[in-house]
Amino acid sequence: MQFHFHLPSDHTVDGSAAPMEVHFVHAAAEGDLAVIGVLMESGEADPAVRSLREAIPSGGESAGALAAFDARPLLPEGGSHYRYPGSLTTPPCSEIVSWVVMAESTTVSQEQIDAFAALYPMNARPVQPLEERTIELRQ
Repeated sequence: MQFHFHLPSDHTVDGSAAPMEVHFVHAAAEGDLAVIGVLMESGEADPAVRSLREAIPSGGESAGALAAFDARPLLPEGGSHYRYPGSLTTPPCSEIVSWVVMAESTTVSQEQIDAFAALYPMNARPVQPLEERTIELRQ
């Protein structure tokens, strides 16, 4: 359906958030939701993030380049991931999501983090208690 970014990450590893996270939202015809999350650590610039930033139209421009953007390069190469049942990270925060969080992170430059932070200084949901959920690692 769509993808979007959070700063800092909505997910944590050993209690630590990454500077950013990208979510890929998928919906089945029946309405079931699955979201793939990719943590984005500070490091080398991500060429896909650079291309995305260049494709965003400014006032009065057509969104044609943005509509043609291929988001697949934002995914890490490895397939290991964590799975758990959870909720949306934005209101209404309904518990209707099958989460897949990639075990491998990607990198974005500090400049890319700062550019996102200039627009959205903090748009992450606080980490929620695990409750009765089980997180499975799949390799």
